[in-house]
Amino acid sequence: MLSSLRTKVRSQLGDGLRSIGQSLGWRSGAPIVLSACLVSATVTVGTAALVWQARDRAETEAGYQLRGLAQVMGDQVDRWFQSVQLLQQIVVQHAETVQMDSVGAVKERGSSEPWHLKLKEWSSFFPDIAVLFIIDSEGNVVNNSAKWPFGPMNLAERDYFAEVRRRNDIPYYVGRPVIDKITGKWMVFISRRLASATGDFIGCVTVGVTISNLEAFYQDVKIDDRMAIALFRRDGVLLARYPQHESALGVVNASSEGVFRRFSTSSLVTSRMKSLIDGEDRYITAKISSRFPLVVSVSRSSDAVLAPWKHEAAQMIAVAAVMDLCVAIATALSLRRIRARDRLANAESYLARHDALTGLANRLNFNEFMTRQITRHKIDGGDAMLLLLDLDRFKEVNDTLGHGVGDQLLQAVATRLGKMLSSDIFLARLGGDEFAFVTGSERHQDVGALASLILQTLSEPFSVASNEIVVEASIGVVFISQCDGDAETILRRADLALYAAKDSGKNNFKSYCPEMEQGLRFRRELEVELRHALTRGELELAFQPLLHLSSGQISGCEALIRWKHPVRGYIPPSEFIPVAEETGLIGTIGEWVLKTACKAAVSWPPHIKVAVNLSPIQFRTRDIVSEVRAAIAESEIAADRIELEITESALIGDSKLTEVALFELRSLGVSIVLDDFGTGYSSLNYLRKYPFQKIKIDRSFVGEIETSQDCLTIVEITLLLAKRLDLLITAEGVETVEQLNLLKALGCTQAQGYLISRPLSAACILDFVRTQSGNAQAA
Repeated sequence: MLSSLRTKVRSQLGDGLRSIGQSLGWRSGAPIVLSACLVSATVTVGTAALVWQARDRAETEAGYQLRGLAQVMGDQVDRWFQSVQLLQQIVVQHAETVQMDSVGAVKERGSSEPWHLKLKEWSSFFPDIAVLFIIDSEGNVVNNSAKWPFGPMNLAERDYFAEVRRRNDIPYYVGRPVIDKITGKWMVFISRRLASATGDFIGCVTVGVTISNLEAFYQDVKIDDRMAIALFRRDGVLLARYPQHESALGVVNASSEGVFRRFSTSSLVTSRMKSLIDGEDRYITAKISSRFPLVVSVSRSSDAVLAPWKHEAAQMIAVAAVMDLCVAIATALSLRRIRARDRLANAESYLARHDALTGLANRLNFNEFMTRQITRHKIDGGDAMLLLLDLDRFKEVNDTLGHGVGDQLLQAVATRLGKMLSSDIFLARLGGDEFAFVTGSERHQDVGALASLILQTLSEPFSVASNEIVVEASIGVVFISQCDGDAETILRRADLALYAAKDSGKNNFKSYCPEMEQGLRFRRELEVELRHALTRGELELAFQPLLHLSSGQISGCEALIRWKHPVRGYIPPSEFIPVAEETGLIGTIGEWVLKTACKAAVSWPPHIKVAVNLSPIQFRTRDIVSEVRAAIAESEIAADRIELEITESALIGDSKLTEVALFELRSLGVSIVLDDFGTGYSSLNYLRKYPFQKIKIDRSFVGEIETSQDCLTIVEITLLLAKRLDLLITAEGVETVEQLNLLKALGCTQAQGYLISRPLSAACILDFVRTQSGNAQAA
């Protein structure tokens, strides 16, 4: 391409010079000739440099794209393989529970229909799993999740069986793709070894995944038809690929070993090479799993990658040829000045109406757009809908992870929202963590669908600067037809609906209604009165007893705050605690609750503990360790009688400050309790990382254990997990004798709920404990 550029430039320059020399004479034209030669050399070298820079840029952009997609696909493979391991772990633990610990036990106990039903139930929790086998030591299929009854089947020749039988140094093995004997489909099987107490091989638990499901997923995420996504074993065996290449499944290319050895030392590095599958010249990025023997490769053909560059290079050559014509030089410079001036004007106009951080429309742009919508409404009656979105607890991200991470999170949120919205929806960032959506839809039933879609889109955790951040949002909705004012009036009413959504529990949406104006006034009054409630003695504590199920004795009480307003009566915590958290009063109130609860508990029998709830705000704005130490000293209560309950929201962002505080609290002797277990995103990781002594099963599961098999299964698995981790467990919301008996039979440690007792005053606790102790002894 560069040689053709040189030839074309020299030809046109030579013609131009000859014409100039003939008209001016060589002596008078000598300076022009010299200048033209200099221009020719400059244009040729400069154009060549630009062409190569464009090529490098195209390759760099392709590398960024491939590395990003490879990272995402690699993470997806890790999550998939973790689910396979979890399913196999459930089967192994159940096998240990029923003492299926020998060759004979595997054949005898594992071949029953109840085992088939268990396998079918467990595999149903994992939609990506096609079939689940139990195979005995001779390769015979003892049971499966797919069908019952089933005929004899021997898989001794399959590598996923032979390898786990032959080797005792590997816990699992990923087999070559094969056609399943039951489903008739291409599948990948992963086996986990079953061993006796002495370590002898007694069989294996094998999970099958349909390759077509993996390839369909790859098809959904690929960017264009020239892109290929493939999954390999670490030794180069192809497990799945899109576009499909069935003849290559399970085959190891002769050169693949060397290729993967190179990738193993440079994961997520883009290289250009000949594809091992289709032989096409490609740019390839491989992601090596750090935990599993798997490799995800994402590639794009070099023709597709370099096509924009070739087009751009051709344009550069054409411009260079034109620039070598002496007459066109002045014209080209003039045009470039004009274009630069227009670009500057457009850039200034764009920056004035767009947010510098996210690239979305800004408040000025939003006001102009709303003004047009209001005008249209007045002229032809066309309605429009405004959705005002605010990220819940975004301030915690800035406080714990820094404003740099907060800015990156806002950019990621804006990108994700922009991708999910259709072209007829106007999206703007109004400032901070506040976004606005405007659509011309006049169908009021679309409100719920659009708001739910937005919340669902944001529910998937964001990965920002090595932090996994869970984002929730509240949305306020208003229609132009509900307002007779300007854009600011409409925005103010949307803001009222937004705060109504936050007051109702966050992570939902509310539509504006006139009553919200009164609600805003009430909230402002509540904030003012709450500031004086503590000094006026309007706050008080109630204590709800916790029953130890094995002894039948009261073993603890949870402190619950109440506000007895002199005019409004008792105000529930669900109304004033959010106000306290938003205004910062929660720190002072929380310290009072802690000290008051400890002083009250000193008079109880020494075996009865007191549980106090801590707000996430207390970890971020207060020295919680010093406050707990002071409460212990003032009340002279034993530290091991104090339980501090926190929810997963206190751990969001993986705050190092929170982690240090929890370990310091544990070193004082107090117990750390994870409240509302099972309702968050990362509970299992928290149990591993933080010093918890007890977990509390959320009442949403306990309330349905008699009627919902799903809830019962979740409770059973949670109790098994707690037992394995040597944790105590409390079931919240126990309201029936049947629930209590079922929890006791399952091995639950404590129960709490109205069946045991409603919250009592501190003065009534001693009488209740004596009465309950007498009832337990009589029973």
